[in-house]
Amino acid sequence: MALSSRLGPFLRAQFCSSGSIGFRMSSWSPSLLNNMNSRHLGANDPMPSINPEVYTVFNMRFCPYAQRTVLFLLAKQIPFENINIDLKNKPGWFLAINPLGKVPTLVKGSTVIYESLICDDFLEEEHPETKRLLGDSPVERAMDKLLVERSKFFYGPLHGLLKVQTQEDLEKVKSQVQGGLQILGNELRSRGTSFFGGFSPGMVDYSIWPWFERFNGFAQLSNMDLKDSTLKEWMNRMFEDEAVRYYRIEDKDHAEFWRGFAQGQQNYDIMFEKENPTKL
Repeated sequence: MALSSRLGPFLRAQFCSSGSIGFRMSSWSPSLLNNMNSRHLGANDPMPSINPEVYTVFNMRFCPYAQRTVLFLLAKQIPFENINIDLKNKPGWFLAINPLGKVPTLVKGSTVIYESLICDDFLEEEHPETKRLLGDSPVERAMDKLLVERSKFFYGPLHGLLKVQTQEDLEKVKSQVQGGLQILGNELRSRGTSFFGGFSPGMVDYSIWPWFERFNGFAQLSNMDLKDSTLKEWMNRMFEDEAVRYYRIEDKDHAEFWRGFAQGQQNYDIMFEKENPTKL
């Protein structure tokens, strides 16, 4: 399908930076040109054809780091294609593209970039004509990047929930997670805006969101709640964002994946199997 046919303009209200309500024409439509839930390719799969005219994201559907870059591409309306990779059985041709074998890996022509935040910085600088997701001033950009670093106090311990062996260890990790959430909640309250990026999601929002999308899935495994009301309201607003809504995985599917991950039996193709039950 031609990209032009995928873009249907519609009218929506938007809060302007002045706080007033304005109207503008918005043409948001998924800029992904193929299927995000395709089968994950492994060592025995041949290399698929790659279109040198658009970005290709080498991805793993349940990877929170790769999700950062996918959300950037979707939010900025940059056309791209998606190739999912089996990270336990990586194809040799993928390792030839990125010897570290990490996702996301962003490719266009001879350009190969990896590490999610580096990919996102590149997209912001390479495409100034698209929606800006970083702050206007060097200070704002630096403070936002520092906040993303501090968000590790939240999502770092979150993964620890998969490894705890005792109730005492579980409570310790849950306390660390709540401490990280408090840092983020306090920062959002101090900014006094709907999102960390202002009146619409920005770099910080999209960079930390993947772990909030997974929070309820982790909570199902550990009986943990999100206590911060400011972050709860922010999550509800994020769920209404077009890019977030388009790429979202449901809580039960996240829980299924991470339950398998904790046992060393992760199924990368949960979403593919849901879409293609006759191919099992």
